[in-house]
Amino acid sequence: METVIYFQSAYCESNDAEVHGVQRWAQQAKWNVQVIPYAEAAASRLQSKGGCMKPPPIAKLIDFWHPIGAIVDCGAAVGLLKPSDFGRLPVVFLDCPAIKGGVCVRSDSRAIGESAARELLSLGFSTYAYVPWFRQMAWSRERGKAFAEIVRMNGCAFHAFDWRKAKSDVEMRRRLSVWLEAVPRPVGVFAANDYVASLVESCASALKIRIPEDVAILGVDNDVRICTYARPTLSSVNPDFEVAGWCAASLLDQMIRNPELRPSDAFFGVESIVRRESTRIRPHHDDRIESVLTLIRNSAHEGLTPAGIAKQIGCSRRLLELRFKEMTGSTLLKEIRSVRIELARRLLTRSSLSYEEVSQQCG
Repeated sequence: METVIYFQSAYCESNDAEVHGVQRWAQQAKWNVQVIPYAEAAASRLQSKGGCMKPPPIAKLIDFWHPIGAIVDCGAAVGLLKPSDFGRLPVVFLDCPAIKGGVCVRSDSRAIGESAARELLSLGFSTYAYVPWFRQMAWSRERGKAFAEIVRMNGCAFHAFDWRKAKSDVEMRRRLSVWLEAVPRPVGVFAANDYVASLVESCASALKIRIPEDVAILGVDNDVRICTYARPTLSSVNPDFEVAGWCAASLLDQMIRNPELRPSDAFFGVESIVRRESTRIRPHHDDRIESVLTLIRNSAHEGLTPAGIAKQIGCSRRLLELRFKEMTGSTLLKEIRSVRIELARRLLTRSSLSYEEVSQQCG
């Protein structure tokens, strides 16, 4: 079995999902994927550009493993490794901007920004805002630009925060707090990623601004450690990291089979919006509606219908429909279809099932 070396820059859900996507392709290609952790300092999202990150000994690793190719998960270590570091060995760079002379799998920043706008606009606010990443990064600018365009297209006010004058963590938090106090409320805030979203939430909570009634917050990456430990918990745009890993392995396979080939860069989009308390605006808590949402998430593919749900919880369908609409802003049928479509999308991208088999499994 031939070996492919995979350089993993950090340890979080997104990195693990990328590795899983690579492993899925490796099973059919009959590769042994050797995961090599590197740039552990990159696990800190606030690592300075100079930092203490050091490139791994590429030449020695290649000499030891005799790989047929390599995949580099860039993550927070963008720019640490270059195509020239690998000589003639086929290499694909994952989750990074375009690299001169390299083959990359990149996040679709515009799709992320549009998904965030669609989600926050559903709250019905008149004002929305974007908080970018601390440094001027292309992915952060593109997410914010797409978000702003959609917000303005829908006739809503848009505001953007600027980190550029903040020189320390204390100063960053102070400036963000001043901005949050001044921005018109209620406001839907889109943060460049979950770490930035957690800062927005921390500052809002310190100011005793209600979340989500006055400031609804949406991040990116669905980093469970950040999103679920926050209070209230944070909603997040979840990019399709597993598909990203699968695409990287697919491109590498092409390059291994044809050493003269340089495939075009590939893009991965959004898997889902993970809704938590930071965007879940409800006038009252209703255990019945919570149980209905859980039922739909778990059983939508089993032929679930609005009438069947009403019968299960012992409530008239009309009353349930009215209450569900009031609490979620959606209808029972729309929620069922949304869950089914999401399941179908996952099966189509992550399995070899036929359309007919996917249709049957999704109800």
